[in-house]
Amino acid sequence: MKVKFSDEIYNLKDELTQIKEKYEDKYEELMREVEEKCVRQVYSSGGLMLHRGFYCPSSLDKVCGANRGKIISRKPKQGYIYYFDEKEQLIYVEKREKDYEPDREFLFYEKNEVYSVVFNCDPRWITIHLVTKCVYNPLLTDYIALFPGCEEVNDHGELDIETYEYAGEKILKANLDYYFFNQKEHYTQEFEF
Repeated sequence: MKVKFSDEIYNLKDELTQIKEKYEDKYEELMREVEEKCVRQVYSSGGLMLHRGFYCPSSLDKVCGANRGKIISRKPKQGYIYYFDEKEQLIYVEKREKDYEPDREFLFYEKNEVYSVVFNCDPRWITIHLVTKCVYNPLLTDYIALFPGCEEVNDHGELDIETYEYAGEKILKANLDYYFFNQKEHYTQEFEF
């Protein structure tokens, strides 16, 4: 069903689009920073259906049955390599899949928010195909993912928003909203745990 999106949704899309624009020319610089800051690597296999695999911020794997994968001791042929800095913050993720160039994700921390940009590293072009924002208070309350469209106009792309409600540290409810800008369509789902 076609709907009119609120200004809040467009503002959120614009915020993440600005993050994309800030970093889209900085791939080489970001790689150098990771090399300088990384003090520890962790490996995982499996979990390829989830963004960030074992360390995926979303909890919806609990309702859709997706596998997060498992931590392993050796660098995987298929799976993830996680890079941590001296503060034990995850700063970089490399996703390896057979027959595909790796996806490379860089994470940025600001107070109670964590942003990331994911580069598709095809040798012909290196582009950002996903931008995320996580809000913690102190548990994850909002997980937002922007899948930018190919064209640089405001009405292309997809925005997914997960919001969580808790009782103590236990998730009670998760709401998932999908916004498709080109089609002007919105879908919503609610999950109870």
